[in-house]
Amino acid sequence: MARPAAEISLLDIVLAFEGTLAPVACVDDPDGCGFSDACAAREVWCELKDSIEKPLKRRTLADLARRERRLRPSRTSRA
Repeated sequence: MARPAAEISLLDIVLAFEGTLAPVACVDDPDGCGFSDACAAREVWCELKDSIEKPLKRRTLADLARRERRLRPSRTSRA
């Protein structure tokens, strides 16, 4: 990783593996469909994508690591 963990959002990681979180192609490429400007369903798909991306954008890899350390006691303390 070329950046510190505090600068890498979970969204960065998901997008690196998945490419997009758009539930349908027209969310990322409205020109790919001749009806996208007059499609009520597209609005819902865009909202869905945004609702998935927002929490991933707010959290970083460092946040996740801190949370993991709090949730799992060290292995040596269990022995």
